[in-house]
Amino acid sequence: MITWEDYRNRYYYDIYAQRYSSDGTALAGNFKVNDDEGSAWWASPSISADGNGNFVITWKDERNGNYHYDIYAQRYLNNGTTLGSNFRVTNTGEKMQFSPAVKLWNNRIYNTWTDNRAGGTGFDIWANVLDWSDPVGIKESGNELPAIFSLHQNYPNPFNPSTTIKYEIPSQNAVGTSHDLSVRLIIYDILGREIVTLVNEQQKPGYYEVQFTSNNGQLTSGVYFYKIQAGSYVEVKRMILLH
Repeated sequence: MITWEDYRNRYYYDIYAQRYSSDGTALAGNFKVNDDEGSAWWASPSISADGNGNFVITWKDERNGNYHYDIYAQRYLNNGTTLGSNFRVTNTGEKMQFSPAVKLWNNRIYNTWTDNRAGGTGFDIWANVLDWSDPVGIKESGNELPAIFSLHQNYPNPFNPSTTIKYEIPSQNAVGTSHDLSVRLIIYDILGREIVTLVNEQQKPGYYEVQFTSNNGQLTSGVYFYKIQAGSYVEVKRMILLH
């Protein structure tokens, strides 16, 4: 397999890839890796395969805007079938993350990248390890606390029956308080009716994730919303349940 930045579709680069057999014969055609169609930059891809031929591609990605690159990834089975959708490797909304490198080994995805979330002109090297079968369980190395509040898009989305929601509570200095914050995370249907409260407790600064399961089919397919309130911070995002 090879992967590259590609200019064929518009002013902005996409990430493309090509599979080959062991004798160098191209398998099918070029395929686009990034699934976001917004006006953003996708660049610096890295690729790794395991002994079974399954492979993963990572790249720096500007889909979240403000020239703050994140690292995204996509998994593939050995026959080229896409496994899930693009997912975010890094879990900070601050500054830039770029120059990714990836290694797929023993059902784990090992990621490293350059990161300047600490601010200033310096850069650090960060890393994490993701499970091949469930890459949303992000645990980054390093012990720095988030600098801003953030509610992430659930993954997978659409989902059935379960999805994971991640959010970040910044350091107490960043929010101007010395106390833990009261955090509520609630699921609503499209009519604004409360479905379930996932979180309702005092929480310390840090990275959090919670799983939402659609009650064994008791919820109908459609659009739902999840809302977080942490102190004065409020944000709402949309998700889709498909049976």
